[in-house]
Amino acid sequence: MRILSARVSRVHHNRTTGKVDAVVTLLIREPARSDDYRVIVRTSAAVHAPGGAALRDRLAASAKLIFSTRPDIRHPQSFAA
Repeated sequence: MRILSARVSRVHHNRTTGKVDAVVTLLIREPARSDDYRVIVRTSAAVHAPGGAALRDRLAASAKLIFSTRPDIRHPQSFAA
């Protein structure tokens, strides 16, 4: 499995929790399939991460980790952590 791209959208800043909620669309390529497919992942990240990557990069990384650790879900659909 290879993640070709990650697009962050529907970003919402939750001031109460200090986190940003977002929807990340991953474009996936698997050797066993003839076509690429998209998966939608809902995720969140802290607004401030001193010394950390940019917020957009942290959201994309979180979505990739959620998707890669869910072996029961390997076909196009939407899911959240």
